[in-house]
Amino acid sequence: MGKKQTPPIKNQTVEKATMPPVPKKKRKGLIITIIVVVLALLGGGGTFAALAIIKNTPENIFFDSFSHLMSSDQVAINGNFSITPKNLDDVGISSIDLDFNTELAESNQQTKASLQINITDESTSKVINFDEVKLQNGVFYLRAEDFNEQYQQTLRPLITSYIEDYFKSYRIYNIKQQSTKLISKVDQIAAKLDNQWIEFSLEDILNSEFFTKNIPLPSSSKQNIISSYTCSVEKINQISNYSSEFSDLYNQNQFVKLTSGQDGYYDVSLDTNHLANYINGLFNLNIYQDYAKCLGTTLPTDTISVTAEDIEKNLDYLPSIALRFDGFFDHHLTSIKVNQSNDYYDLSLNANLTYPTNLRITAPTDSRPVMDFIQELYNTLLTAFED
Repeated sequence: MGKKQTPPIKNQTVEKATMPPVPKKKRKGLIITIIVVVLALLGGGGTFAALAIIKNTPENIFFDSFSHLMSSDQVAINGNFSITPKNLDDVGISSIDLDFNTELAESNQQTKASLQINITDESTSKVINFDEVKLQNGVFYLRAEDFNEQYQQTLRPLITSYIEDYFKSYRIYNIKQQSTKLISKVDQIAAKLDNQWIEFSLEDILNSEFFTKNIPLPSSSKQNIISSYTCSVEKINQISNYSSEFSDLYNQNQFVKLTSGQDGYYDVSLDTNHLANYINGLFNLNIYQDYAKCLGTTLPTDTISVTAEDIEKNLDYLPSIALRFDGFFDHHLTSIKVNQSNDYYDLSLNANLTYPTNLRITAPTDSRPVMDFIQELYNTLLTAFED
């Protein structure tokens, strides 16, 4: 038998698969879905833009920053204060500049500040540097860097002139010799103050031997002064606990009006009616009542009433103020400018605010009570006069 023949394979064509046409109803639904998504995105963007506009009105910018400032646990402020007296040629001071750097850490209720005072007369510029540490119980510490050098340049000539004038008024003979002897005693005290931390405690000052002998006060008066100071310090340290009521009161009486100024600053003006209502409302806040409890007394709430007219009478005495903020939805006050010029002086203040974290400030370990030096200076001068 022969082999079975296989029939030849015919050419085959493969048709490409095609999607069935979308029914008109489904096509219409897809188009509507796309339109809805686009509208939703546009609507969301419009809502975002609307929220941005609302949140960034001047009123809300200040309210936001005010609330943050009141509730911030830690704030650092640095800047410069300058005052130039007018028509005071006899004083011999042409300007006073103060550079400051302050850190306030409410979380551990501590404050640190450094100050540089620059006093300029017609020919020279005198600089005095201070470091300060203030602690939660109201005790603070002060140190003048290189105090002895600064004393020789700045304070000693003034003290010498005062002593000589004093001797002249009492017709004391040998004025130069006597004043030199007295100044040498003061020099000894100044040398001990060089880079020395001095402790200032109101309670210790009032109860010191020097104060008791030379400025006698009834014990009840001393206690009232100490209690008022202690309670004030306590409430200031706790002010962030009351931030919401300060903010709520301001929200009801928004007395700060902002208008766009130069270099990103807002110029400040005041609504006197709202400001009067805000001041009067402060006496109804819990912090005021808690302060009274700390003192162990009841403070009146109706003895002070400020009116818009009262404030308007003093507006001419207020300086111009400009503020700058950062943030978009969350605003913080970052810069303050204050300027004033009148017949008596030119004044300016420039301050920058930051909001650090984890500030730790501790008391100096090598401090001496201020009354130790006062008593020593008193005894030294007394001895010199007796000699």
